[in-house]
Amino acid sequence: LKETDVLFCSLIFDFDQAEWLKQACAEIEVRLVFESALELMSSTQVGSFSMGGSSGGGSGMPPAVRSMISMLTGQREEDRIAGYTKFLKTGPQLLKYLPQFGPIPDLRRWLQTYAFWGGGGNSNVSKMLRYMAKEFGGFDVSYDDLLDVEADSSAEVPEVVEIPQVGLLHPSLKYAFKPGPFFQTPKEYLEWYRTYRPEAFEQRWPVVAVLLYRKHVVSELSYIWQLVNYFEEKHQILPLPIFIQGVDAHIAVRDLLTSDYEREAVAAGLHPENRTLSPNAVNVDAVVNTIGFPLVGGPAGSMEGGRNSEIAKEILSSLNVPYFVAAPLLIQDVTSWTEQGIGGLQGVVLYALPELDGAIDTVPLGGLVKNSGDIELLPDRVDRLAERLKRWVMLRRKPKKDRKLAVVVYGYPPGIGATGTAALLNVPRSLYKLLEAMREEGYDVGELPQDPEELIKQIAAGDFAADSGSSYGNDEERQQGAASVDVQQLAEWLPRASQEAVERKWGSGLASSGIRTMGSELLLGGRKQGNVWLAVQPPLGIPGDPMRLLFERDMTPHPQYVAFYKYIEQELQADAIVHFGMHGTAEW
Repeated sequence: LKETDVLFCSLIFDFDQAEWLKQACAEIEVRLVFESALELMSSTQVGSFSMGGSSGGGSGMPPAVRSMISMLTGQREEDRIAGYTKFLKTGPQLLKYLPQFGPIPDLRRWLQTYAFWGGGGNSNVSKMLRYMAKEFGGFDVSYDDLLDVEADSSAEVPEVVEIPQVGLLHPSLKYAFKPGPFFQTPKEYLEWYRTYRPEAFEQRWPVVAVLLYRKHVVSELSYIWQLVNYFEEKHQILPLPIFIQGVDAHIAVRDLLTSDYEREAVAAGLHPENRTLSPNAVNVDAVVNTIGFPLVGGPAGSMEGGRNSEIAKEILSSLNVPYFVAAPLLIQDVTSWTEQGIGGLQGVVLYALPELDGAIDTVPLGGLVKNSGDIELLPDRVDRLAERLKRWVMLRRKPKKDRKLAVVVYGYPPGIGATGTAALLNVPRSLYKLLEAMREEGYDVGELPQDPEELIKQIAAGDFAADSGSSYGNDEERQQGAASVDVQQLAEWLPRASQEAVERKWGSGLASSGIRTMGSELLLGGRKQGNVWLAVQPPLGIPGDPMRLLFERDMTPHPQYVAFYKYIEQELQADAIVHFGMHGTAEW
């Protein structure tokens, strides 16, 4: 850095790195910092123009330029960064009309550099590097080999190859040698899609908006085409691939996407009307963010995670569809991920910060290809995401009276009356109120006991029947909700590796642990209330040392414990599980 004349950097967000680099580059004459932590971007300096105003004749944007940015931004504070990036794109042309003195010429050089960089693609980046060599190094350069046949070769600065800042695309329409073509609006895309795959509308495929990083689209990274194809061909999901710059994710979600819920809520006066909603917005069933970072501000907002989460909450609550975060790893290859886990910084900016906004079901889709700029998509991760998407959408479409719920309460330590207890929570009354509220909403909860304590007593009785073995072959117990799983059935439900791991810890054969086991049957206590199954979580199975089950790395749950949850998933086919007043040990 001490011998550097021009510093160019992008995508630096780590606080310590940004602070270090800001100090280390202070003596470099030309500093171009884009798409990074705001603290670092403030060190940008080109001649007399300075973002931070620490040296040179300028002190941030000239007043006329600030007015331009204000017009592009509009009235919403959360759109400020997106409006700023619009100015970065159009600024070089707009600045032609301002008096060329003071910081204006240097500001224009800075903006022209970004225009090439923001345009993306090999041609634009090559033009940018030659432009920087000419402007800041005094080199004599030619752009002739980078120009289209019809381009004006006499122009002082070549035109940026224009790719929309926001748009939609589909791999079946891909140009052979350059990015595109692109759709301008979601409505235009769906009108085309109706002719491309009419069965998607006939069969009511879930419509899922997929937020893509524009730079990856411009660079034509292969994972984008693979993701779209997986959704369509294997999972019958109608993808709505929207590419954005990153800082404008909230604008795309707010203004290009809507839902039946949002339209009905606005009509009923439950939500204020969105005055910036596009007439070309379309209904979606879910949104998948493959970029990570906060919804509002994107990469530029990652240094202040949670600051705009209330705005994100307002946008997502109004839309009211599931919002998933499923970003591929951007600075880690798959081998490193497999061996070491996800790096700390990536875990925060790609997954944790979106969860502050309300994102659910985090699924890393893949990682970098080693020694390459491409991203490897992992098919099993895409399958995981797609299955979760379909389940959430199908659950919403399922009538409430048909939805099935499993409620699991805590009962540890066993045998001392601890069933249905929790710290600072009255479980019986709270559970009873939940069931009453569900009944009012149209769920089938059967005929409730008159007293909340009686409900817990019934659940505890079902658990005791399984623990004592009295539920075995007992038709009366079975009618009330008791169940059992044959070990052969459990073996069919489990992957072979999982079965072998359980048997290594609990003895050969899934019936050998003896915990709540009669012959080849694993006994499950429970009580039915309509379409709700209520049960006590099985004992940990290690008297005197229960924490081993939670913290011993190669420990597994015992067979009856595994059967309990597999029964809920496979036999009961519950749409959801509520662990009521407890930790679900799955979190450990």
